[in-house]
Amino acid sequence: MSFIDDIDKALHAFEATAEQVATRLAELGNFGTAGPAADEHPAVVVLPAPHPAFVNGWWSRARRVDAHAGRMGPSIRAVATGLHSTDMLPDDWEALIDSWSKRPGDGACANFLLGRDERQGVVQLVPTTRNSNHMGGTGHGVFVIGDREVHPNLVTNSIEIHCAGGVRLVNGQWRLVENGAAHGAPLPAEDVIPDPARPGRGLHKITDYQRAMVKQLLADLHAAQAPLPAGTSTRAFGETPPSWSKHAGCRVVVHAEMDPVHRADPWQHGCAFVRELGL
Repeated sequence: MSFIDDIDKALHAFEATAEQVATRLAELGNFGTAGPAADEHPAVVVLPAPHPAFVNGWWSRARRVDAHAGRMGPSIRAVATGLHSTDMLPDDWEALIDSWSKRPGDGACANFLLGRDERQGVVQLVPTTRNSNHMGGTGHGVFVIGDREVHPNLVTNSIEIHCAGGVRLVNGQWRLVENGAAHGAPLPAEDVIPDPARPGRGLHKITDYQRAMVKQLLADLHAAQAPLPAGTSTRAFGETPPSWSKHAGCRVVVHAEMDPVHRADPWQHGCAFVRELGL
């Protein structure tokens, strides 16, 4: 019996603790600020023809801003795309780019940042041929390719949609609340979708520009990525993903599906949009 079979047996017997999950992930690769260890992906063997929208992994429609070296991992061979939201206010756009391009932080990054309008545009920080360290950490899910479990960073490119995500009504205004305190300027009411099930809570809307760019970018990425191996699935650790985050297939995965314990992005609104695309 393999190591993975032993771990699966243990996980079905009792709820995994953070220490047990960390041990399991250690077998898949150590993901620090330098990115995961190189992986040859023997289960991914077919490469697509070069795609004209990309030159050495850089998208022709995006503005290139290289990520800090501490946020960029080694080479990967992507077969899917991970979707996130920045959960930041619109005015934080340049500060986010500045941080990811000039400071190592905790090593997290993304291949693409999608601004809220044409003025902000699309910024690419990491080429599609490199790990952007966008998903990871203790308790995160994995891709299951053949008989192997693979960390999502090693087989996915990443898109971050710039929006505030979940917001709250504070003194009659929609605000981004962090650590119990309202942050930044209020959001216009027309930019928020109130949550009918939870009064006083809402979701920052994805703009029409972002919808169009997500659709175009996903189409180009899927044409440029290696084919998704037949039978590929995903597995989250620690908690069943919410129904609104689930998608048919694994060509696109959302953060809330891979790590429901810690993450809710790109929130119900973003997940519904991805389902509308039928990807």
